[in-house]
Amino acid sequence: MRILKLVILLGLVLGIFGGGGYFAWVMLYKPAQPTQTERATPKAPAPPTPPPDPAAPQLAKVKALRKEKKNAEARELLEAIVLNYPAAPSADEARDLLGEYNADLALSSQPAPDKVEYAVKSGDSLDKIARQFKTSSELVMRSNNLTNTIIQPGQRLAIFQPDFTLELQLTAKKVVLLHKGKFFKQYAVRAASLPGGVARSTELKTKVAEKVAWRDGKRVTFGSKEYPGSARWIVFAQAGYTLYPEAAPGTAGPAAAAKPPTGLGLDPAEIEELHTLVSPGIGVTIVP
Repeated sequence: MRILKLVILLGLVLGIFGGGGYFAWVMLYKPAQPTQTERATPKAPAPPTPPPDPAAPQLAKVKALRKEKKNAEARELLEAIVLNYPAAPSADEARDLLGEYNADLALSSQPAPDKVEYAVKSGDSLDKIARQFKTSSELVMRSNNLTNTIIQPGQRLAIFQPDFTLELQLTAKKVVLLHKGKFFKQYAVRAASLPGGVARSTELKTKVAEKVAWRDGKRVTFGSKEYPGSARWIVFAQAGYTLYPEAAPGTAGPAAAAKPPTGLGLDPAEIEELHTLVSPGIGVTIVP
């Protein structure tokens, strides 16, 4: 009888503590079980890990070279990145940096492979020299830091010889300037209002028809006192795609006042730079 009581007591103890332990395991340690809804819904696969950016190490080298003022080496490496990794995540940053270098070279008197040094002769004018080298008077003036169009015999000029074409990339919202078929610089489109009824599924080939400058609602010419600060347009033979300055919201001045009915708006400083670089007659491709 005594043994029976001990067995019953032991069973009660084991039941109480065992049940408590099981309850604690369920509450604290047992993995959560999916609900019926969760079991019926297939689990979404984890997003794939993006592949490493092959251009990133090269771009890091470029930034180090820039800090060391080794601009020629940095520009050469940027050209390689743009050529070899055109679709890499950091390729767009490389294109922006390369564009800065290219424009700085073209618009300065620094020596470059596509420049010649010219000694002004008696009877020369800025326009005559520009026509001789198939460039623009404005580009010659700006790249030599001239304050006016007056030149003197014996004066030495650095003449950049451009071989430009343009791409208007509508979906990417970029205007890309090419030199000898290679990337030169890209410009972001701030605003776009395109002509209706134009097929956008195929490329359009056209050319620069003219460059226009506006001030106070009137066209002004290069070399006039009204020209500095004027709003610059690049007009194409294909109607409706004029490049014009799109001022930031709330900005006043010529850039804010002059807009064509349709076209692509660029930052005023960038359209002024592009207006200086290109000339009428160059080829243009409009990419959907």
